[in-house]
Amino acid sequence: MWRALSDYADLAFLNEEEAHALTGLTEAEALVAVANEVHTPVVKLGARGSLILDGNEIVHVGIHPANAIDTTGAGDTYAAGFIHGWLRNWPLPRCADLGARLAALTVSQIGAVCRDKKAIAEALAISESA
Repeated sequence: MWRALSDYADLAFLNEEEAHALTGLTEAEALVAVANEVHTPVVKLGARGSLILDGNEIVHVGIHPANAIDTTGAGDTYAAGFIHGWLRNWPLPRCADLGARLAALTVSQIGAVCRDKKAIAEALAISESA
């Protein structure tokens, strides 16, 4: 896994269990360890938000409130939102915030894909104007 990260990844998303399994470290320590191999590491903490390394600073980005019905797909949706901003060179906390906004939409319905195009457009508009 380390070689794959080092040789092929610029961005890595790990949940807290994966971060610990890979490094044997706490979430924050794992974030720093993975940053030695990957330019932009992210540790997703579920209902506790996410950790990103912005320069030398570990930044915690919270969640957006949602009536969680089904968490299926939340992490993938978070990653999609984060990547949307990352590809546009947004500041990393802003990328993480969009990911959190979209993940909140996903968990508030059954199934892994948010089907509310209006809500997605609103989340994007908020993030793009930030």
